[in-house]
Amino acid sequence: MAEQQLLIFRAGRRLCALPAAQVAETLRPLPVEALPQTPDYILGVSMLRGEPTPMVDLGALLTGDRLASPQRVVSLKTGPRRVGLLVSDVVGVRSTAALGNARLPTLIEHCAPEVVQQLAKLDDALLTVLKLGSVIPDDVWKAVAKGAA
Repeated sequence: MAEQQLLIFRAGRRLCALPAAQVAETLRPLPVEALPQTPDYILGVSMLRGEPTPMVDLGALLTGDRLASPQRVVSLKTGPRRVGLLVSDVVGVRSTAALGNARLPTLIEHCAPEVVQQLAKLDDALLTVLKLGSVIPDDVWKAVAKGAA
């Protein structure tokens, strides 16, 4: 991974990161309207800056268990769209130079290739570096667009 800035945050007890360049903003959780027939990790849609935005429970996406009380939303840029990640808290921004470089162990490198980019060490904690560009299925985007019409 080339050196870049990462936004570090928690999803429950798990320490996670995303490239800061993908992050639009962080904010308090917003009211969410349920969307029928979506994956369990998609809680529904919130109005974020005037746009309907799918809200993803990061705990449910990573482990199948919903976060008990998400305190922040990390708004991600996915091309012209936005996705909101519900997280437990935001820790800060760190450079990838501060990470202990580690390759995904062979046993898990194929388990979640669409979500996990890298496992790393930050201080004495395991850090899951995420890649979430296609976490929202196309049919959900269609439902969001239809609801906004």
